[in-house]
Amino acid sequence: MGIVKYFDKWLITKFLKHLTKIIYKDMKKIKICISLLIIISLLGSCSDEELTMKRTPYSGSEIQTNGYYYYFYTNNSSPPIIFTEVFMLYKNGFIFWDVINDTHDLTILEQIMSQRYNSTQNFKHKWGVFHVSNNQLISERWMQSEGGWLVVDKYSYSIQNDSTLIFENGTKYHFQSFASKPDSTIAYSWIE
Repeated sequence: MGIVKYFDKWLITKFLKHLTKIIYKDMKKIKICISLLIIISLLGSCSDEELTMKRTPYSGSEIQTNGYYYYFYTNNSSPPIIFTEVFMLYKNGFIFWDVINDTHDLTILEQIMSQRYNSTQNFKHKWGVFHVSNNQLISERWMQSEGGWLVVDKYSYSIQNDSTLIFENGTKYHFQSFASKPDSTIAYSWIE
């Protein structure tokens, strides 16, 4: 009988040690799963920032709204790539922004803009609002963050005349009329 009790204790001890190892391993897995769920839920809870400026229609004469403002620049790659930063201002207070590469010819730029607009107009991060006050154009628009959600950036331009804007860093944007300027109705999807 003593040997059976000893064997039972040994077996129970062995079983409990094995069970502890299993639970410990599973606890590690459970902790990893819980950690992953927390991270995923935090990333999923990140949402687009809201614009702080309210859209107001523009009726002044300080700037032009029948075309686009543009700025050419070249990056430092080899070979260098030409970029054109473009934004269109609308009388309803919207701004549409884009960057187009590989041209500094305005005719080609306008062809590209017309084609690209159809595919990019539905991207919220291409849109924003603007105000003109005290010879300043202030705009707020969404920018894509590294996490995927949209953050709001604010930009300020000094109005030199109705066809030249100077950005905060001294960059000059020039105006070009554009008969085929696209419509801004889609922006009402995101901005009141």
